[in-house]
Amino acid sequence: MSIVNIKNICAVFCGLPGDVESAESLLLRIRDLAEKYPCETGAVILGSNDPTSKRIFALASSFGIDQVWCLETQVDILTLQRHERIDVLAAILPTLQVAHENCLFLMNASGDEEEVAAAVAVRMNAWALGRCEQILVNDENELSVVKSCFGGRMKITRSL
Repeated sequence: MSIVNIKNICAVFCGLPGDVESAESLLLRIRDLAEKYPCETGAVILGSNDPTSKRIFALASSFGIDQVWCLETQVDILTLQRHERIDVLAAILPTLQVAHENCLFLMNASGDEEEVAAAVAVRMNAWALGRCEQILVNDENELSVVKSCFGGRMKITRSL
């Protein structure tokens, strides 16, 4: 896959307290990719009224992310069970306009996010690549990712 075909790069957050620690680096990464390879940036945050979602929204706004979606839930985000968070995000992400335009979704590397990525990938006929350490773009603008394998003893590069 060529980076020039990507129209949107979007960070997705499950609204968990641990999301705040990695939000800055993830948002900076999508902004840097969008500056180098012109495309729109976005952030999808599960929850809107809790402290975690508010902090991530403020970060996304301060970094100049083009679009931010805060997905409200019927109950407090922290009381949602893992499968409920996954169901909400997997149902809503494919319906967002950003998902219909050759979008690259980036998420934190945790169990919840990997399950969401897998569920969304199935619904969108896309790939879910878990625990990627690096995104590479070669001279021909083709994307690949670097992942650890065998308990971190080895690294592999997979072209997209």
